[in-house]
Amino acid sequence: MRHGSLFSGVGGFDLAAKWMRWTNVFQVEIDPFCRKVLAKHFPESIRHEDVTQFNTKDYDGTIDVISAGFPCQPFSVAGQRKGSADHRYLWPHLLRIIEQIRPTWVVGENVAGITCLVHATESVRMAAQNALWMEDQVLYTRQRYIIDSICQDFEQVGYSVIPVIIPACAIGAWHRRDRIWFLAYSNGGRCERNQHLVGHKETELPPELLTRFPIGHLSQIEGLLLSEPGLVRIFDGIPLSLVRRQIKAYGNAIVPQIAFEILKSINLIS
Repeated sequence: MRHGSLFSGVGGFDLAAKWMRWTNVFQVEIDPFCRKVLAKHFPESIRHEDVTQFNTKDYDGTIDVISAGFPCQPFSVAGQRKGSADHRYLWPHLLRIIEQIRPTWVVGENVAGITCLVHATESVRMAAQNALWMEDQVLYTRQRYIIDSICQDFEQVGYSVIPVIIPACAIGAWHRRDRIWFLAYSNGGRCERNQHLVGHKETELPPELLTRFPIGHLSQIEGLLLSEPGLVRIFDGIPLSLVRRQIKAYGNAIVPQIAFEILKSINLIS
């Protein structure tokens, strides 16, 4: 299977794809520190910097699975929760890339807080009509949920989609870390303009990956030094500024063990 990741971070999805023995074709990540981590651990992948400027022409119709942990800041309870009004709301760019590349599968990830946010600038006004001969003057404003529009966007470009919430504790982590995962499948295979289906060989999974990961293995996002913010002053001689970048990158990362279970399921039914 050929895999490409958007908003790659330090490569949580790419690590899961590597465990699957898939080919990590490309990565798109704007953070320079994260790109250095990606370059070290996925040297065979082609790296791009900016999702908003990403030209897909070299990949159209050639990718089986696209993954994307798209920015959570517009939806996170730790932020201002501006939703689609936030300048970091990059779903439209993700949708553009999906529509152009037309992968068979898309796996998206975000914070669970996205489930209860509405579009700040979109509303529908409705007048009540209790009598047949006149329209009442009472107007109702109904705002649209962001998760609803994301699912509808998927469907409009030809994908069936289901959002599910899976916490990190589902694979044995010591913290809950609820995240919503969008699992989308292209109805009828590739887009009509790309008639061929990308072939792939059956993956023989290593036996050690078929069991659940021990809790300590949550640090298998390779290349990161882990620490608790606020407690570190000196970290084995490493500058504190570097440690902070590492903590930020790890905090923004997905749990690769969950992604692995999803990718394994995709592999079994493809």
